[in-house]
Amino acid sequence: MKVSYIVKRYIAILGRLSNQKKANFKQLMDAIERMGGEDMTISQRTFQRMINDIEDLFQVSIKCDRAGFYYILEDASDMQHSKITQSLHFFNYQKHLENFENHIAYDKSCMVGQQYLYDIQNAIKEQSCITFVYAKYNPQERNSEKRELAPYGLKEYKGRWYLVGKDLAKNEMRIFGLDRIDNLEASSRRALIPKDFSIHKYFKHSIGISVDSEDISEFVELEFSPKLAGYIKNFPIHPSQIILSDTNEGALIKLRTYINLELVNELMLFSDDVKIIKPARLKKMMIKRHEEFLKNNPQ
Repeated sequence: MKVSYIVKRYIAILGRLSNQKKANFKQLMDAIERMGGEDMTISQRTFQRMINDIEDLFQVSIKCDRAGFYYILEDASDMQHSKITQSLHFFNYQKHLENFENHIAYDKSCMVGQQYLYDIQNAIKEQSCITFVYAKYNPQERNSEKRELAPYGLKEYKGRWYLVGKDLAKNEMRIFGLDRIDNLEASSRRALIPKDFSIHKYFKHSIGISVDSEDISEFVELEFSPKLAGYIKNFPIHPSQIILSDTNEGALIKLRTYINLELVNELMLFSDDVKIIKPARLKKMMIKRHEEFLKNNPQ
């Protein structure tokens, strides 16, 4: 059997079970059949081998309940696995259903640099350094320069990927957008990645991808108008966000984060519908930003 058809089977099963859905053996066979192919005779033994292979390849746990329905066992720590299954299901429809590409629009700018994801992940796993050419947006600085980095981790933010690691020349932690990386190669030097490093802890108090070793996290309280209350509850500004009150007059939220430019940029999106309760310096930063806007855009 062709490898491509085996992969299609895996995609069909993962897609059918994504988003916490359940399916029995026949329903999963129907999903495979919709993918097309010559051999549709699959024994229970062969099917179980397929399930075992999927679990091993994609690091998911597929269970079967007493009623004979299969499902992907997920908890709060399995969000990435859930994204994998949903992405594969998406790939299934776009690539294998006739003319479906006319109904899906990609933001191609978000794909820039993603060709390096595999090499970076492999370097992290093998604990080896990498070299690349990095281009800066600031025209007042040197446009591009070669960097050597001990890669610590990757973070996705607003559809773009960022590389976190220790710049060997500067001997400090840095963050690089993959969209500005070119000519990435493996280095002969070993990367001394701390065993206790966690990308989640590194960005624990960050909005976006800004991290400054001198930043101190603070509690922030914001009041949103009724128009945006529902949006903010469904799409939290930060993982630490909690709802203090939710009434017809709006929602009062609390979070703990760094008070920096990234936070100001985020709040600027809601400036007509947000009131800053505390801290005072965040309010001053927002007022200054609006004053700069008015200065640059006089009536």
